[in-house]
Amino acid sequence: YCEVWLAKHNEDGSPIRTEHGDGLVGVNRLTKVQLPTLYSLYGAMLAEVDYVIMGAGIPLQIPGALDAMAAGKDTTFPVD
Repeated sequence: YCEVWLAKHNEDGSPIRTEHGDGLVGVNRLTKVQLPTLYSLYGAMLAEVDYVIMGAGIPLQIPGALDAMAAGKDTTFPVD
């Protein structure tokens, strides 16, 4: 949450605005780092992240998990 919120706001807490509109902020998470994945994505969503990139594996469960969290539903993420 903090990293995304800070990237989207000035030091005084006001949203960053540019002449070309608001800047996009995304997160890049590694699929192989499994334990903090849902927590980190949920925090990023609360801070209004613009996009999510997943690497280091095939994140088949992530789209469904993001949809469930956006709808306020419970979700799970398998840990290998």
